[in-house]
Amino acid sequence: MKKLLAIIVLSLCFTIPSQADDIRDFQIEGMSVGDSLLNYFSKEEIEKRHKITKSPYTSKKLLRTYFKLEKFEIYPTLNIHYKNNEKFTIESVAGFFKYDRNNIKDCYSQQKEVNKEIKNIFPNLNQVGAIDKKHKMKRAKGTYTRVSFNMPSGGSIKSECRKWGRSVKYASGLNVILSSQTYLDWLNNEAYK
Repeated sequence: MKKLLAIIVLSLCFTIPSQADDIRDFQIEGMSVGDSLLNYFSKEEIEKRHKITKSPYTSKKLLRTYFKLEKFEIYPTLNIHYKNNEKFTIESVAGFFKYDRNNIKDCYSQQKEVNKEIKNIFPNLNQVGAIDKKHKMKRAKGTYTRVSFNMPSGGSIKSECRKWGRSVKYASGLNVILSSQTYLDWLNNEAYK
């Protein structure tokens, strides 16, 4: 478990912690906010994955694509939001670890360790939460616990344990999420309109 924690936290680091004040200074699976998704996948691969990714958003300004590939070194799956433009500019990247919903305590334990390590490495980040809420989706019952670390220049790093109800097909587990301010504004003001 400690090895997994070290891998998760080290995968977030890109620059010297004292210099890290921009979300673009961090990476998940080598990807950073502001990068072109085309640097990692072909346009055909992205479009193929996008077609099979279910998305609740009505706005098409940003698109969501879910990747589950063996080539990822740390996270088994990635959820990426990117601009609907010719560069496919990444605005959010989330690494995901699946936990059994019957043993979600392991997720909460891992989340606490991740948060502790983020605070140790980046003591100047502003922490918001923990927030415990029910999911907003009407068709899916579940809860989540989210802790956010806000970046001075905008954007955030979040850890989030999600637990879905038995009737829901989504996987329960831990997300570690890098989000630009553009993504956060879109999600809060435009995504569902």
